[in-house]
Amino acid sequence: VPARVRRRRAQLQDAMLDGHFHFGGKKIAIAAEPDQLFQLATFFAGLGSEIAAAVTTTDRSKILEKVPAVSVQIGDLGDLESLAVGADLLVTHSHGRQASERLRIPLMRIGFPVFDRLGSQHKLAILYQGTRDLIFEVANIFQANQHAPTPEALDPLRNREISHERCSPPLAGQ
Repeated sequence: VPARVRRRRAQLQDAMLDGHFHFGGKKIAIAAEPDQLFQLATFFAGLGSEIAAAVTTTDRSKILEKVPAVSVQIGDLGDLESLAVGADLLVTHSHGRQASERLRIPLMRIGFPVFDRLGSQHKLAILYQGTRDLIFEVANIFQANQHAPTPEALDPLRNREISHERCSPPLAGQ
């Protein structure tokens, strides 16, 4: 195995180790062509996410039988929006941005068309390097949309009032 391939494999392993914390238990809603739906659903499921919605354009692909989802809906973005309620991430092309805004779910743009981002046609999402970059992209989307807990939420006793009556020793003769 060439050194450059071993290096890229090691980089992917590092990315999986760093990124898997962001994927576990997340609900993902995907709309894509059958081959890309299979690729992305397998990717997310392999990192511990749940495929909450899987929507594609046709039922004429045998790969759909292997998509790791409870069901695959043949439909459009309207179907995706209905099924994606409660999801943590919407994965589809640029036309999914309206559903993303209405549902208040972050959007990861994939497929065609992606017309509102520069360089999308040059993104690699296969092999070791592409998978590594995909992990980083998704983890960064999750981080950007995660709201850190406030100090008060972390320590519910932080702002409690202390009764000074119980803290002081009883006076003599009382």
